[in-house]
Amino acid sequence: MRSRARTISLQGERTDEGSASILIVGACAVLVAVAAMAIGASGAYIANRRVSAAADAAALAGADTVSGYVAGYPCESAAEAARLVRAELGECTVSGLTVEVEVRFYYLGMAAVARARAGPSDLAHDGAKLSDDPQD
Repeated sequence: MRSRARTISLQGERTDEGSASILIVGACAVLVAVAAMAIGASGAYIANRRVSAAADAAALAGADTVSGYVAGYPCESAAEAARLVRAELGECTVSGLTVEVEVRFYYLGMAAVARARAGPSDLAHDGAKLSDDPQD
């Protein structure tokens, strides 16, 4: 009776028994590596979306404060809005009724950065009429 675990036969010749196990272990290692890369890439995508949304929220919070809709200081409101979504406010600039912010969110030790601006449209600053009537 011959044991399957042995790689050398009774006559001293080598056999191919057990080589499939090595191929399966190698395939599993490749599968784990691909899954780890996919998880990292999807996490980076989510971090990018998250920092973009945080920048928009911070800019809108600052613009609400500048317009007088919310009491307080624009950059403090923007920082609080960013902090609520676990991001941090990098820069905050107030120009008239417009607020521009830069927000950072850290993922795996790397910073994802987004900028946003909120306030009245440029047309409203120029005094242009916003009318559907071409006669105006």
